Amino acid sequence: MVEVIHKLPGRVRLSLRGLQSNALLAKVIELTFSSYGGIKQITASSASGNVLVLYDPSIVPLEEIKKELLKLKNLDKETLIRLELTAALAEASSSSTDSLDESKDSLGSACSTDNSDDNKSLCKTNRCRPVAEEPEELPLKRQIIQSVFTGAILLWVGVKRLFLGPSILSASRTVHTVSSLTTIVAGYPILRSGLSALSGKKINNDLLISMATLVSLLLRESVTGLVVVFLVNLSTLFQTLTLERSRRAIRELLEVQEEKAWVVRNGVEIEVQVQDIVPGDVVVLQPGSKIPVDGQVQEGQGAVNEAMMTGESIPRMKQPGDSVFSGTMVETGNIRVLATKVGDDTALARIIHLVEDARSHRAPIQNFADRFSERFVPFSFLLALAVFFVTRDFRRAMTMLIIACPCAVGLATPTAVSAAMGNGARRGILIKGGHYLEEAGSLDTVLFDKTGTLTEGRPRVSRIISVHNDYSPENVLALAASGELHSNHPLANAVVEKAREMELIIPEHTDDEVVIGHGIRVLIDGRPLLVGSGHWMDDEGIERKHADFEATRMHNLGETVLYVAHEKTLIGLIGVVDKLRERSKEAIDLLYAEGIENVAIISGDNPETVSIISRQLGIELSHGSLMPEDKVDIIKKYQDQGYKVAMVGEGVNDSPALATAHVGIAMGQAGSDAAIETAPIVLQGDDPTKVVQLVILSRRTMEVIRQNFAFAVGINATGILLGALNIISPLTGALLHNLSTLGVVLNSGRLLIYPLDVEGGRKELGGGSLAKMEDSA
Repeated sequence: MVEVIHKLPGRVRLSLRGLQSNALLAKVIELTFSSYGGIKQITASSASGNVLVLYDPSIVPLEEIKKELLKLKNLDKETLIRLELTAALAEASSSSTDSLDESKDSLGSACSTDNSDDNKSLCKTNRCRPVAEEPEELPLKRQIIQSVFTGAILLWVGVKRLFLGPSILSASRTVHTVSSLTTIVAGYPILRSGLSALSGKKINNDLLISMATLVSLLLRESVTGLVVVFLVNLSTLFQTLTLERSRRAIRELLEVQEEKAWVVRNGVEIEVQVQDIVPGDVVVLQPGSKIPVDGQVQEGQGAVNEAMMTGESIPRMKQPGDSVFSGTMVETGNIRVLATKVGDDTALARIIHLVEDARSHRAPIQNFADRFSERFVPFSFLLALAVFFVTRDFRRAMTMLIIACPCAVGLATPTAVSAAMGNGARRGILIKGGHYLEEAGSLDTVLFDKTGTLTEGRPRVSRIISVHNDYSPENVLALAASGELHSNHPLANAVVEKAREMELIIPEHTDDEVVIGHGIRVLIDGRPLLVGSGHWMDDEGIERKHADFEATRMHNLGETVLYVAHEKTLIGLIGVVDKLRERSKEAIDLLYAEGIENVAIISGDNPETVSIISRQLGIELSHGSLMPEDKVDIIKKYQDQGYKVAMVGEGVNDSPALATAHVGIAMGQAGSDAAIETAPIVLQGDDPTKVVQLVILSRRTMEVIRQNFAFAVGINATGILLGALNIISPLTGALLHNLSTLGVVLNSGRLLIYPLDVEGGRKELGGGSLAKMEDSA
């Protein structure tokens, strides 16, 4: 079923049932549609199950797009795989009629094995865009077996060398045969990818590794080839393991969307599908209801948990005229909401779209090794041929080709990245790709969400003050806990948790009454107890001026104040606060010490609380009451001024910001699935100083990669010169080749044990940049 979610002239967002959690189908849709006549751009998201299409209605009608989507959706998995692989075999640049005919022919192999009408229709089309083949990702289990097996063979070779000596090893036919076979089997995916790139007239890292491996085998240096394959496979395995730990669909965004809701039509409450709600409908909501629309409260009062949108842990009271957003939940009270935005126009839908758009428009980082190889490998071949034609000396040409084979260059990045990722993983820093290390190494701006990132994300009782001589602080807390015992409000939970932690006896109560927006009233031994806000005390005629000084002091410390009154007399105050994480202050100081120019808090919490937290942490710039798109706007302002921006967050509402920043960093233990999926870097645990460790590790990794390139290129250049002058033999060239490879591997290996212990103080703030940013905001 294909459903139109939102439509504008030339732009449509479609919901395709069966696309959600089906990455293969999403990829085939993009491959199939991207070069359709009249299709300008298409993005299929397996996270949301939506397809965004920019098209020319005069060339391709919407109904045709929907029809083709349904055909793809109904294909079985094997057919989808064949379509993906066969489309990948054609030339990426083909767009003319002739090349499209060739593409159609290449698809014939897939069509010939599947005679379904749907598949025939797809294969007859002349609009499929051929693309260059990408290496197929092996199943995780196979990668593990492959790496373990290769490592075991290397261990066997090492033991044999240890006991029999290198000379016997070199002459051992058994060692050579076993090493060669293992290299070919374990390196087959790499070799296939390299050959595919060559057939597509491209040069990639797999081609470099393939060349180095094949040359090693030809020179009977099979152990060298085996080491190369093992290191590359180990690097790939490490990245796959890291991705598997954090590759989850953005379920949290989708689970908050209700399928049905109650609305008032013709004066009668009826249940309808959420997709059938239109602006102007009045939605009826009760405690526990998720709000399916954006709108305004028309009737009633209620506490709405907006953590989904703002990250603020304490529900906000909503009264007639107040705005509410889709995806948030009514915790207490009954309200009626006048729908103003529905479907694709709601705040929740915008979050999903922002994540999709940020992902689809992120420019890929071009790896330096690829750029180098595109120039160096052809140059090496041409130079070797030139030497051969000039000297007619095959050995001299072979020497140059061997020494110029860029094995060390090909390993310069993956070995360093693998080692750095291993170091980071041991410390709870999970990095989803090597290029994110490059980005993190050049950061100059770090933006933090507040709740759950710099703070614990859970309200706790911070102080209990008695303002009546007949009541001790313990009495005040025990009585308040009795009143809050059956409430599900986060502040109430904090009070009860503290009383139980102190092992206080909580008295029983009767006749409890929740006064929405104010607090709770109960009877204890027939005497009234009130726990709630200061203005409620005023409404009830309870004198509280004698507690104003303490209440003001608590407010200035960022605490929420609960007033406790017994028998119409104020007996105490309870402060509740979302405490700073233990190392938040240290993390901020260390970021400044590392030369990070701009550090700021961007939060959905109220500005006063955010400002207090900022002052406590020594952060000069903060923004509060932000919606998810507001955070994205702030990040883009920094980016427009040329800053490299990292966003650190943990909530669903942080997902768009995490996707928009150059580097998104999710706090793993407190983080939502959506944040962890969106962010390319995940920090396990609740230690914000890991952000500093990430910066240090990234900068050091880039230094090592540059060293590797300099060393490898230096050896290659020296070897080429010596080979051209016939000073060294092919054997010496092979030794130099192995020396450069070994040097790169050993240099990269230092990253495995590179210390990331952070300590130090704060440097001078980048006040000029902060002031400049504040002015522009």
